[in-house]
Amino acid sequence: MEKLYGVELEIDYREAPLASNGTLLGLADARAFVSYIDREELLAFNIRKFLGIRTGSVNSKIKETLESEVRRANFWTFNNGIVCLCTNAAQIGESTRYRFTDFTIVNGAQTVSTISLFLNENPTILEDEPVWVVCKTMKVEPTDLDTAVKLTQTSNTQTPASGKDLRAVDQGHVRL
Repeated sequence: MEKLYGVELEIDYREAPLASNGTLLGLADARAFVSYIDREELLAFNIRKFLGIRTGSVNSKIKETLESEVRRANFWTFNNGIVCLCTNAAQIGESTRYRFTDFTIVNGAQTVSTISLFLNENPTILEDEPVWVVCKTMKVEPTDLDTAVKLTQTSNTQTPASGKDLRAVDQGHVRL
């Protein structure tokens, strides 16, 4: 690759995103990704593609959250969100809608793929109800692949939490 590539799309935010040094951070309506989910460019810089939904997997838990009307309304509080790159971001008028050029998701393939699958299975929700997800989008120059690769690396370096780690913050253990 010699330059960044992605899709051109528009995203609605719940309210004006924070903007700093070419990076936007806000609650984005994930319905914007549904019609692009099968396009390779949307996940071109993502290290993992969709892994499917297996019982007990993270994706099955994402889907369970979406299936609950109460939890779906606050989906963004239960999910880590997505990290994206673009070569241009422009606010459309004075709205909370932005138009992106060469938009690609570098971290969050499981999240947007599971949301898209759920919304395709539930078309009335797709039409009527936003699914808010925390979205960080960094604007880079089309040929700035060093920054694109660096963001991909740093946003995909998580240390897995084991069952023991999670039990350590259980209130019973904390009281002991």
